[in-house]
Amino acid sequence: MQLQQTVRAVLALCQLAARCDVDDIRTDILDEAAVLIDVSIGLPAETRTESVAAWCRQTAGWLSRLEGIGGVDEPSLLRAQARVLRLQASADGAQQPQKRIASAVRKKRRTGTPIGEPTKGQVRILEWLRSNPGTRSGELVEHFAGDFSPRTVKRSLSNLVATGLVQRSKTETGGVRYEAAER
Repeated sequence: MQLQQTVRAVLALCQLAARCDVDDIRTDILDEAAVLIDVSIGLPAETRTESVAAWCRQTAGWLSRLEGIGGVDEPSLLRAQARVLRLQASADGAQQPQKRIASAVRKKRRTGTPIGEPTKGQVRILEWLRSNPGTRSGELVEHFAGDFSPRTVKRSLSNLVATGLVQRSKTETGGVRYEAAER
């Protein structure tokens, strides 16, 4: 599992580098990817996990300093941060589901809301789902049409599912219904 997470983190860093317009930052990103490969392959198993976790902590801090810098592709940066956090969770033996980590990173970066706390819009969607269980995403989009764009509703719904506040279920006909998770 950790090898798979390592490969994904390296690929996310390479994608970030490919979409970066600043040569020095691109070189630094590729250097970090190379260090991760060296740490993952070149060290004995007994020290590898600890070294990977240390690399993740250092790189996560370094990636957060790239936020808001011109020439750095934000979606690629968020993806790289999520992959590094997933790898760190794997190295640390954390039990937190991987989707929750990525969702929390995206939400924190976009809204400034603390990790684990739903935004005001998500709270409204959650309240609607509590009073209207079995709702389709299209119904939510229609209901919140005056307040949120369809993309915002769907993204909020996806984040609520990823954090476990909303349950997604498929119907027999292949449709998808959403309802608030039991507390």
